[in-house]
Formats: sequence, structure tokens, C-alpha cells
Amino acid sequence: MKKIAISILLSAVSATAFAEGSFYFGADVVNSNYNNISSFKAKSKGMGFAVQGGYEARTSDLFALGAEVEYFKQGGVEYNANFSGIKASSEINVSAINFNLKPKLYLGNLYLATPVGAAYVSANGTVEASTKILGKTYKVSQKPFTDGFGLTFGAEIGYDIMEQFTIKAGAKKVVAESTSLYAGIGYKF
Repeated sequence: MKKIAISILLSAVSATAFAEGSFYFGADVVNSNYNNISSFKAKSKGMGFAVQGGYEARTSDLFALGAEVEYFKQGGVEYNANFSGIKASSEINVSAINFNLKPKLYLGNLYLATPVGAAYVSANGTVEASTKILGKTYKVSQKPFTDGFGLTFGAEIGYDIMEQFTIKAGAKKVVAESTSLYAGIGYKF
């Protein structure tokens, strides 16, 4: 079994080494969806964006393998709740630096891709709560968010308009309880 795995790995590496390849960069517009948290209702705070650069090796007419670095900034989210006289709100902004592998299946100029990778996710924001007791308002505020490593995966469909220009759209999941849809363009050189 080890010999089979090693021979498959060596075949993939050697095919990529002799493949026709190109560097690329791209940009996406991102619309993020956030889950409601129990009594808190989520409200999106606008669009986000992503920029990426990488290298794509075309191993055959049907297959290509890309490796890319991506900066990903989701649109922020605001959570609000009001229960038993206590008002609570939270505002969260998420960004990530992703290192993705992107295998692609080409059908003519149309391609299907499944980006997968590792991400360093940075979440920042505040959580505030206030209540009024006997005419006096009490407020609490804290920043409970931490940065960390996670995974990212998704699906993408694209079309090579010309040899260098691509349009694409897809869905990507960053393991941080959010999902994003995106659309963008790319340039190969």
C-alpha cells in the first residue's frame, strides 16, 4: 500500500513539474452569511472582498492544479438581542489569510474547482450588554475574540474568457461558523 501511495505522489509531482503553468492573481467580491446565535439575530454589515495570487500548473487538457495565497475579508456582522430588560449587542469582523490548493477539472474553457487549504483567521469585535435597574443604567463591554488557525474548503465554477482572463463564482466555508459566496475575475501571465 505504501508503494502505491508513493508512486501516485511521485507521478503527481513529476506531472506538475513538466506541466505548462502560469502565475495568476485575482479579486473577488464576497457576500457572507452568518448564523443566528440562540436569541441573537444576525445582521450583515456589508460586502467583503478577497484577493489572491498563485501558480497554476496545467497537467493535461482536462486537469490543472493551483496553489495560492489569499487574503479574505468578510463583511462584518452585528448581533442584537433584548431579553427581560437586558439589551445585548455584538459586532464582529473576520479576515483570513488562506493557503489553498485548487485542483481544477476543465471542460473546454469551463472549469470546476475544489479549493481546500489552511487559514489563519482573525476575528475582532466587541460584545456589549446594558440594563436599567432602579433608574440607573449598567453597561458591560468586552472583546472576547481570538485569532487562530482553521480550515477552508469550497467549490468554484469558472470560465476562461480568453487565455489570460477568467470569470468565476463559488462558495467557500471558513471553519468559523460562516459561509461566503463570491464572484470575481482573474488574470494569468
